[in-house]
Amino acid sequence: MQTFGIDIGTSSIKIAQVAREGGKIRLVAAAAIPTPQAGIRSESVTDLASLTEAVKKIISDAKITSRHVACSVSESNVHVEVLQMPPMSESELSSAVVWEAEQVIPFQVSEAEISWQVIPVTDQTKANTQQVLLTAAPKRQVEKYVNVLNQAGLTPEIIEPESVATARALAKFPSGLGAIIDLGASGTSISVVLNGCVVVSRSLPTGGNAISRALSSYLNLELNQAEEYKRAYGLEENQLEGKVRQAIIPVIDVISNETRKVIEFYQSKNENRRISSIVLTGGGAGLPELVPYLAKNLGAEIVIGDPFVDISKDERMASALTGFGPLYGVAVGLALREVEG
Repeated sequence: MQTFGIDIGTSSIKIAQVAREGGKIRLVAAAAIPTPQAGIRSESVTDLASLTEAVKKIISDAKITSRHVACSVSESNVHVEVLQMPPMSESELSSAVVWEAEQVIPFQVSEAEISWQVIPVTDQTKANTQQVLLTAAPKRQVEKYVNVLNQAGLTPEIIEPESVATARALAKFPSGLGAIIDLGASGTSISVVLNGCVVVSRSLPTGGNAISRALSSYLNLELNQAEEYKRAYGLEENQLEGKVRQAIIPVIDVISNETRKVIEFYQSKNENRRISSIVLTGGGAGLPELVPYLAKNLGAEIVIGDPFVDISKDERMASALTGFGPLYGVAVGLALREVEG
């Protein structure tokens, strides 16, 4: 079965398809188009129909013939929890996870889509326990994704949180432990990843749009002009007398401070582990001077994530995707699920 990945974001829709050829993974297709206004968040039949048409268009434009798809769910709709469980059989664990979910997720279990996986044992795993990653999302939200994809003539084979897909594509930390900051348009998700598994995940409603709004207000600019200034100058101190930097620093600090809290939370529970590597991804990752600013604030090495770095591609694709890697972390991670097993 040839399954491709689709990431339906608030500002853009991204797709990616890969194939294994011998010992290598090859990029078959990748494309991105703007998301229609309102997008997946809307309850309007008309808006969701527009989204369906956009999905059809991007598949046609990318010449993808498969109708089997892996889709991500927005992190803001997902609850992620690491459960400490005693050793038990898989059937016993299935029942126990549902009971535990009733205690920790912020909505009714009967109204949730629940999945779980056992986290591989590490030197931090307590004796006679196992760690289980629980993910839960409201059925109503998941059904919206499924309905849009079905209306576009697709069969959703996999639906998983953005953070899990992103970790699959980008979590290549030398020590096995690191953090990922996914700076999107409408929000930012922050994950701690251990040996490829998400062990902590948090989302906040502060992203690229909030940065643009802050700049628009501070400099009295139209929003589209603020967006251009943001992308051109970012945190540069020597551009426009540093006014763009002054305008957006408070928003960046919200993201930085939340990242610090997530890291400190994990480290407080795992005293012998320190997070010193962070991958920055998402549409906001290319903000000028963001990497050194966050590196200084968080005391960590920060790199911009490129999900295509270990994937072979022809010259045309390589040229077209130069500089756009951070946009495709989720889509590539979804596509990799099938070929990596």
